[in-house]
Amino acid sequence: MKVTADDIAQLLASPPPRQVPAHVVKAARKGRAAWGTAVFGLFFGAFGMIFVVVFFPWRFWDEWRLAWGGASSTTGLVSGVADAKMKVNGRRVMEYRFTFTPENGTPQTGACFADAGRWVPGNQVTIRYLPGTPGLACIEGSRLNKAGWFGSFVIIFPGVGFGMVAWFVYQRRQIRWLLREGQVAEVDVLSVEATQMRVNNRQVYKIVLAGQALGGQPVSVKRTNAADLELADRHTEKKQPVFVLHDPRKPRRLVFPEALIEPQD
Repeated sequence: MKVTADDIAQLLASPPPRQVPAHVVKAARKGRAAWGTAVFGLFFGAFGMIFVVVFFPWRFWDEWRLAWGGASSTTGLVSGVADAKMKVNGRRVMEYRFTFTPENGTPQTGACFADAGRWVPGNQVTIRYLPGTPGLACIEGSRLNKAGWFGSFVIIFPGVGFGMVAWFVYQRRQIRWLLREGQVAEVDVLSVEATQMRVNNRQVYKIVLAGQALGGQPVSVKRTNAADLELADRHTEKKQPVFVLHDPRKPRRLVFPEALIEPQD
């Protein structure tokens, strides 16, 4: 079902909160909340989680406790070395197993990680451990996480992906709120200018608006969808005001209802 001029006239004439037809909401979301963004974000976030599972320093709390929790030191022996099947900065990571006996305690075993070639079985090493929890221990100069603190950076990948999904959801809700609760205002279009930005391979344009309802100062909004840009260009050339539905608290948060009108067959 296409959006008609009558649909928009009725929308602008209705006081908030308005009953907004589903096809009007769908048309408003088409140019600013694309499902492709959400799908890509989900894929990127899910793919990034693979790296998080492998590289993230899940034992960061234990590392912190050993560093700042009053650890004690004693002598121990390296009992075994195994390939951790990981490289960090081009260096192979090895798992080093060790044995030690804490002061006034029973013999303990443990494992830690470091670069290849640091120790071999039988080497005498210094062990750091927590007196109250002797099972929490590692060789001095090693770490409890395979990738070390470097692995914490992998959280960026799912963060970006799921952030895109959150932005998609936010945009959809914002557009629906503006159609339902936004204040009607008639504003002037001062200019439409291309920027250096591109989103989803589309040129981003800056539309500069002015009007008392927007605070009396020029307000710029950025758009990529053709309908908004064509409407703004047309009103700029004719020097005619255009209707917007906006959030009085944040003037830049607005939609152009007339841009939703679709050609009728």
